[in-house]
Amino acid sequence: MKVLRFKIPGIPLVDGKTMLVAFAVVSDKVVGVGSQMIPQPEQKALSMLASVSQPSGVRIQSVNGWINAMPPGRPKVIAVVNVFAPCINYSFDFENKGSFGFTGRTLLVELKARLPGACQKAIFEGPVRFEAELESVEQFDSIAVAFEGELHFDALEITV
Repeated sequence: MKVLRFKIPGIPLVDGKTMLVAFAVVSDKVVGVGSQMIPQPEQKALSMLASVSQPSGVRIQSVNGWINAMPPGRPKVIAVVNVFAPCINYSFDFENKGSFGFTGRTLLVELKARLPGACQKAIFEGPVRFEAELESVEQFDSIAVAFEGELHFDALEITV
């Protein structure tokens, strides 16, 4: 394994650009993904205010994804997101945002954590599962899970 470091001078910063995402591609397959926030003073101040006013305390520990191509039926993308939550009664939902990135072959889903009622004094640490049908096995080769301003990536392997 080799760590890739790079600098790209002169990227035009415009409103709406908050993150640079880089893909390492070998033989037309995404083998690595990295991201870096673009520092913007007003953006930083706004995000700090947002995190102070609504801290969830939930953390994503890992994301594991694959494509289930086992017949019968259409292929499905499945992702297991391992989360830590300070309360056992959090509910988790996913919103499928569709194609994402330079290649369009990354599936973007947003994880939403909601605490209905008061926090019960127990910790939840475990998996939350996302599943969606695909048009074809080749539709996506990676998955990105967006949660509270961060992106968590994993390459998708095909299981048969």
